[in-house]
Amino acid sequence: MITENAIAAIRGLFEKSVRENIACISENNYEIRETMDGPVRFVAENRNLIALNISSYMFRIVVLLDCYIHAATVEHLAKILRIPDKKLEGEILSDAQGEFINLLCGAVNRNLCTEFRHVGMSTPFFLDIACSSYVSILNPTHAQSFEVAINDLSLFKLTLCTCVGNGATLNFHMHRSEQNEASTGELELF
Repeated sequence: MITENAIAAIRGLFEKSVRENIACISENNYEIRETMDGPVRFVAENRNLIALNISSYMFRIVVLLDCYIHAATVEHLAKILRIPDKKLEGEILSDAQGEFINLLCGAVNRNLCTEFRHVGMSTPFFLDIACSSYVSILNPTHAQSFEVAINDLSLFKLTLCTCVGNGATLNFHMHRSEQNEASTGELELF
């Protein structure tokens, strides 16, 4: 079982991570909107589906990043990761997408470690885009999806499948101070 507090906390952690990781392109208007399991508003010919797991003894969050590959996505991804966009294609583009989901999930993983012991994260792995139709096989206790758009152009869809162990109850909330703390890993000069 998963409580409303836990659902809101997980959503808040991922939204915070998205905001922090696209802050370097803040000259643009961005929006994080919840989506249903139906089709996304923008359908690109080329899409990559990347999965990553965040797990503890009590729960597992399967994160699916459905990344739309079009010029705007490549441009924004290059800005976020500080990579010259001319070189962002093929395997380098795939690596950049994997690094981006690592950034998003790494921040969430660190925040979850304040509430739970022994939280770990897998490396990202690529799936065929058709696999997104089979999310129900995971039998998630709760699933939620968000679409991230910049200047009203959809960049990616993030689906979170939270699975809780049999007989366990996932109930936590993130304290305001943890939700608003500055990102870690930055060098400050005094």
